[in-house]
Amino acid sequence: MYKNNFKPIISKLLFLILFFWISAVSPVYGRTINTLSIVDRIEQRIMPELYHALKTAASNNPDRDISFKFTVFNPRKNDYMNLNPEFEENSIKVSNHIRNGVQDIISIKKALKNDKGIVEAFLKNIRSNSNSNLSKAYGYVELIMRGYDFLIIEPTYVTVVHPIFWDKNCKSISSMGADIEDIIDTAYAIMFLDVAIKTNKPVIGQCHGAQIGFLYAGGKLKKIFDIRKEKKLQPAIYGRKNPYGGPREIWSIDELLQDRYWNDPSIVELVKYPVPEYIKEYMGIKGKKVYLNKEIQQTLAMIKRPGDINTFTYHPLSANNIKDSYKFNHELAKKFPYLTKRANDNFQELILKEIIIDFYKYKTMIGTQYHPQITYADYDTKIFFDFIVKYIGEIIDKTSEQESIGD
Repeated sequence: MYKNNFKPIISKLLFLILFFWISAVSPVYGRTINTLSIVDRIEQRIMPELYHALKTAASNNPDRDISFKFTVFNPRKNDYMNLNPEFEENSIKVSNHIRNGVQDIISIKKALKNDKGIVEAFLKNIRSNSNSNLSKAYGYVELIMRGYDFLIIEPTYVTVVHPIFWDKNCKSISSMGADIEDIIDTAYAIMFLDVAIKTNKPVIGQCHGAQIGFLYAGGKLKKIFDIRKEKKLQPAIYGRKNPYGGPREIWSIDELLQDRYWNDPSIVELVKYPVPEYIKEYMGIKGKKVYLNKEIQQTLAMIKRPGDINTFTYHPLSANNIKDSYKFNHELAKKFPYLTKRANDNFQELILKEIIIDFYKYKTMIGTQYHPQITYADYDTKIFFDFIVKYIGEIIDKTSEQESIGD
């Protein structure tokens, strides 16, 4: 009799203890963010530094209640897809339909007037021709994106944004070192971005990805140096003092404009710049002096900002940033013999002298020309990924709320 009366009391007590314990402990990794990452065509894995940065930021911010599950989109490297045959089949169909529609892209470009953009015409053609190869490819992109909450368009090494999408004079498959594979890569990146933007899904694009987003928003791309003269004007190296108290900056042009260590490009320089005010305000640290290390390697510049892009920072060598007009620095030349007057003059002649954007927001997309994951542990760079984790969570929450209201 005593035991029978005591059991329900014990049960209630244990329930209350469990209830208060669960209430007191913040849930960790409660939401899995299914992430699709569009990679360079020679890769079949997400960029390791990007994987580390996002996973680490999620674990360092348990209050955000986020974990990432990554899937790679690369129809050329589909060996890893055999456990998901439907994804593999749909990915290959995207690629094949675009390949069969390349001549349509050429025709779209040839029919353009100078005052119209190729991306807008490309997407309009897809909507207007439901039986075309391009439209069929887009349909499979929509099908794939239904399973994902978040899109990444990664930096690339081999893949480039094909000039047919940004150079008004390009109307052929092979141009400036780009070929049919680059047309295909550019086309499906634009398609995935369009679907993500239209369904209010968060997107990050870095370097190549940022350029895709900039074009999509109506911006312009331009070669950041004259590739016709680059081989003749070598070496092309420019050194200056960092304006924010960091180590000296050594910029070089050799196929890429980069801030890598000139004697050994595998070494990343410390290019110290303030964390953008937009991120500081978003993260509630406005007024604090925090810095990131901008790691930059590029061939294209984002110029002529469209009206509906929010620009937060510019390239360190942007025409509205530079203060010394690429003057030869005699003090640095004493320390670094390769910083010659000739190298400096060559750099000055090659470099594009325009206002160049390197960090922007467009609708649900964040685009950076630089690669903050490479320098995650330098200065306060990790704040960028704390921001990304918060941004993704809030965009997804907002979209879910809107869908609930609509239902």
